[in-house]
Amino acid sequence: MYGVDIVEKILVLGKNNLIARKLIIMLERNNFDVVTIDEKNLSDKNSYTKYLSNVEIIYSFLGPMDVDLYFEALFESINDCRINLRKFIMCSTAGVDKELENPIDYPKVKDVKEYLNEQRYAIKIVDEYEIPYTILRPVELVENTFGKTYLYEEGQLMPAGKVSTAAVAKVAYDALQHHKYNNASIGIVEK
Repeated sequence: MYGVDIVEKILVLGKNNLIARKLIIMLERNNFDVVTIDEKNLSDKNSYTKYLSNVEIIYSFLGPMDVDLYFEALFESINDCRINLRKFIMCSTAGVDKELENPIDYPKVKDVKEYLNEQRYAIKIVDEYEIPYTILRPVELVENTFGKTYLYEEGQLMPAGKVSTAAVAKVAYDALQHHKYNNASIGIVEK
């Protein structure tokens, strides 16, 4: 049909995450249909069902802990609902690929080894689902932008440091809007 804009429906998980909040503003300004979820019982596949109808893209800012359990339930629900995702974009963390030159702090994480293992397993779930994806691996997050954003491919050594939530939100937006970073894991740092 001519003259009708097709609006993509996007589910954002982790709506209270600072990166997610900034991303939601960008998406809504650009007329995407953004849906967020009641984030109770995320390890129950039924928690996702009513939100998945007609969803084409999912952004996840869940965590820091238990994201692997949430993804098991989420992808089981995606299968049950038989939706066809066009892209899945996940915010994980730097260090998950042992790519950091120096360690970073992981706020709100008591057991770093367990946290990184959970992140790795969640990434594996996404990768094995065989849909286009982007994994974002920011270093320590700060509120205000302070430098230029640098991106590092998976397996590439990257410096420890800090990155603003706005810079990560911009990379997350570009992954969708500008079709960047397909089937890639991207380290993000500001200098």
